Amino acid sequence: AISIVFKPTDKGTRSGALTLMDSVGTQVASLTGVGNSPATDTLNASSLSFTQQAVGTTSATQQVTLTNAGDAPLLSTSITTSGDFIATNNCGTSLPGHGTCAVLIAFVPSSVGTRTGTLTITDQFRSQTVTLSGIAVAPAGVSLTPSSLTFAGTGVGLSAPAQAITLTNNGGLPLNISKQTISGDFAIAVSTCGSTLGVNAACSMTVVFTPTATGTRPGVLTLTDDAPSGAQTVTLTGTGIDFSFAPSGASSQTVTSGTSATYVMLLTSAASLNGNISFACSAAPAHSVCSVNPSTASLGASTTIIATVQTGLSTAKVEPRPAPWWRGGNGLITLAILAPLCCFGRRRSVRALMSAAIFCSLLWMAGCGTPRTIPGSGGTVAPSTPTPAGTYTLTVTGTTAGISHSVLLTLIVQ
Repeated sequence: AISIVFKPTDKGTRSGALTLMDSVGTQVASLTGVGNSPATDTLNASSLSFTQQAVGTTSATQQVTLTNAGDAPLLSTSITTSGDFIATNNCGTSLPGHGTCAVLIAFVPSSVGTRTGTLTITDQFRSQTVTLSGIAVAPAGVSLTPSSLTFAGTGVGLSAPAQAITLTNNGGLPLNISKQTISGDFAIAVSTCGSTLGVNAACSMTVVFTPTATGTRPGVLTLTDDAPSGAQTVTLTGTGIDFSFAPSGASSQTVTSGTSATYVMLLTSAASLNGNISFACSAAPAHSVCSVNPSTASLGASTTIIATVQTGLSTAKVEPRPAPWWRGGNGLITLAILAPLCCFGRRRSVRALMSAAIFCSLLWMAGCGTPRTIPGSGGTVAPSTPTPAGTYTLTVTGTTAGISHSVLLTLIVQ
């Protein structure tokens, strides 16, 4: 028996012959074999560098490619990393001939500063290393203030004064904002916050409240970004206010001038509401007065409101009251002229005449013959004036939180 070994010196089909010469003659055996090129382990990079990455976060991956250009499989492959880096091995434990595989590397910094590490790839032939480095920075620090907004009671369908929210990035990386959403009866009127907020920069959002119903109206402003803390939220609260105001009896009254008309109305509102409603009456006819009692009422309860119209009222005209005699400059002058004539006149008739003149002057200075006065006013009262006959429409209006409701009343004066 003769053992033959095939040891190719090149790849591809190789041929040869075994020749045996003996006493009979020469014997030849043909030999054929295929030569395979050996496995290779080529890497496409010797180092990887990562850009700024926030501490505690994972970067996008970078790739190292392992190539086997030989015909034979590459055996016994293994992959390890050191430092703040992690690897995903897509090569398995062997790599077929003429095959490639990728090793994915991610940077996960644990502290601020320059971080280094090594990727080690080992196979049947050797161990190869790839140098890894990255810069770690403080994460984007989000400050959203205030954390809640409360809007004052606002009439249903109206808008409360806008309030502002400020977003500040006090971290070491730009803050990427993907979405701004708001719920409930609230809306973002103006926002200066775009898709990215730079380091140490701030932006603002203006929120308005427009209640669609009465009572407490909740909402939330949500800011979705890439901060480690996750989405940022602001709690929103407002109160919608409305009420019902309607006649609780006849809304039309017929009177004669000089008498009064009374109208009864009912105020109702949700029990959860707080605040006051003020009432006013307008468009009363001439020489009449319309008053509302009570002039203010509280929300949250049913209240009877009474409007009274008084007709045929007098119009007061104030006239100056004569000054007392001890203050009257003209009276003193008159006395100064007449007194000597009274005392030193030669004839009795002259003295009598002067005495009468002095007496009348004193009466005049004391206010004799003054008109009827209004107590405490110092004036006189003009005669009463009737309210003209006709049909009048008066309006009683209740107002609160910027919203008003009115009741129309009919007054017929005969």
